[in-house]
Amino acid sequence: EQDPEGADYKKIALKLGLSQGSIRDYVCRMINKGIPIAKEKLNNKKIVLSISKELKKIATLQTILKLREI
Repeated sequence: EQDPEGADYKKIALKLGLSQGSIRDYVCRMINKGIPIAKEKLNNKKIVLSISKELKKIATLQTILKLREI
């Protein structure tokens, strides 16, 4: 949400200091657990991630970030 162009694996990896492969794995695991993360493929190449509208209805971004502390 903070980036108008959307977040991709590379941007998230750089921000968190992790590899792109780790980010892909974490995102896949979250989606498999039923967390509604939206993935959109641009130009048949780049994957852009966003918080789905469904998740926004359940919890705010601030609430989600606080869950990381638990």
